[in-house]
Amino acid sequence: MVVVSSGLSRETDAKLSRLAQKWGIRSVFLDSESGALIDLVNRIDKQGPVCLAASAASLIRLLRTRSALLDNLISAFPASLLYGFDGLSGTNAVLSWLTGNEQQQTVALSDSALEVSFSADLPAGCEPLRGLGFRLDDSGRRWRGFPSLNGTALMKIGELASFVSFARGPSRVFLLAGSALLDVAAPASPSDPASEFYAQLAPWLMFLRSGFGEWCWHNPNLRAGWVIDDPLLKETYGFLRYSDLIEALDADDLTASIAFIPWNSGRYSADTVALFRSRDDRLSICVHGCDHTLNEFGSGTPAALRAKARMAVARMEELRVREALAYEPVMVFPQRGFCKGALEALAAEGFLAALNTSVFAEDHQPGDVVVGDLLDPAISRYGRCPLFSRKYPLSIFPVAFDLFVGKPALLVEHHGFFRNGCRPMTDFVRRLKVQSPDLLWSSPGEILTEAALHQRISDHETRVRFYADRFLLQNASDRHTTYRLQRTGQFTGVSHILCDGQALEASVSASELTSEVALNPGEVVRIEVPGAPLPDSASMRRSLAYRTKVAARRYLSEFRDNYVARNEWLLSVFPRVKRHLTPPRRSPDPALD
Repeated sequence: MVVVSSGLSRETDAKLSRLAQKWGIRSVFLDSESGALIDLVNRIDKQGPVCLAASAASLIRLLRTRSALLDNLISAFPASLLYGFDGLSGTNAVLSWLTGNEQQQTVALSDSALEVSFSADLPAGCEPLRGLGFRLDDSGRRWRGFPSLNGTALMKIGELASFVSFARGPSRVFLLAGSALLDVAAPASPSDPASEFYAQLAPWLMFLRSGFGEWCWHNPNLRAGWVIDDPLLKETYGFLRYSDLIEALDADDLTASIAFIPWNSGRYSADTVALFRSRDDRLSICVHGCDHTLNEFGSGTPAALRAKARMAVARMEELRVREALAYEPVMVFPQRGFCKGALEALAAEGFLAALNTSVFAEDHQPGDVVVGDLLDPAISRYGRCPLFSRKYPLSIFPVAFDLFVGKPALLVEHHGFFRNGCRPMTDFVRRLKVQSPDLLWSSPGEILTEAALHQRISDHETRVRFYADRFLLQNASDRHTTYRLQRTGQFTGVSHILCDGQALEASVSASELTSEVALNPGEVVRIEVPGAPLPDSASMRRSLAYRTKVAARRYLSEFRDNYVARNEWLLSVFPRVKRHLTPPRRSPDPALD
């Protein structure tokens, strides 16, 4: 990407360059004062498409002194992003020249909360966002829009177009009224408003996706799946009835995974287990904590965290051996809490990945997660075990945005969601299918094993960034292709990877692993990153008092879900019982949930 820059926009230009780099696009900066812009552009090494980006401020002088050169510059690129029309006379002149309308300008929008909406006619690669929208929080930011402009209004804020595209000679021009852009290198915080995240990134990413297509990082194998937390493997649990669930999954070609509490490994019905065994095309189970106590993985020493993870695996293994019921080594953290050491403990005990609604650890420090990490399919900064985020089905837009940037759509709910049957689930899925008709539904283990971003680097070469230690790679093209593999994490003690069980040479640093494999059309291989040998951790002794409290709270939770939830009077009384039995959050004792 060629960025025509000037001192007036250097900060935003640098942020745009970092965003482009995040998506695999290299930027070349040209000074708007240079007298040989076209010559410089012609000398750029063009491996794949090359697009132009420039602020309106950087074009003011060019327009005043060399408008013919500016016209040739824009015509030299298949797509150009021009942004930052702040309403001042200079940028208004640039806007008038670009649109051929002397009256064209931008106006500031009101400070009140506004609706952001996307066109139903977005460019290729942006399909998940088509026709959707979200509400902007009243942050005090002065957004700008075009009151009237011929072209396709790709994004509107309120009633005004803020991001527009139109043909100009041989080129496609994208105009962004403002210049607000989050820095992908800036620390992210759990208090950051999601609406600002979407509004400040979506138009820039849409331009990159439209202009560079498969030459930027993308996910050609989008997947989705439901995860239902807590239920026992019995015919009914609370409002969830497995016979109704399997009927709904079959009707819409869906999958669901039960986040199963290992403490319950000896408590199930034979018929329900038989259903899971016979319908593993639709139903699966993953791991939900160990005892499912308050802050169970939110704090603790490395040894204590490993002991919990190891006990969870042991209990699930007992169920697998006893009933021939497979489970996936994917941890769903209970009560949405985890500490950084928990991911290291999971990696040490062989877990494939972890799921959580928040990607911020309980012991989060500024800089642990940066804005750019939130665009990745998984967070890899906590160590070897990747952390994937999941969302409640409250709104289509956050899930669709995940799909747009290449994340899997992992949806979470509890038994109460099924109070009125499975209709809310199928309604949400059908709306999501409108945005992504080719979306495939799989179990969490399958989704995370195939989760990867691809980037074309030549006709016969593709970069692939995968996230879990087990990865399924398929050459879906009609060409013999060399795949350059990348995996981010902590790989101390790892010297190679396995491809279908055979050792494959790899370059390994403390934080990244790279290798390559060549595949024929249609060929499928299984990649595995071997685990480094670790010393065994001591088992954790649990007192009789602790085990009694865990049992009491588990049974009370089931009583709440199976009986209290269905009775208004009991529902009003139960919180008082819960408060009596639940210690303050700072206590290490288990909680009711």
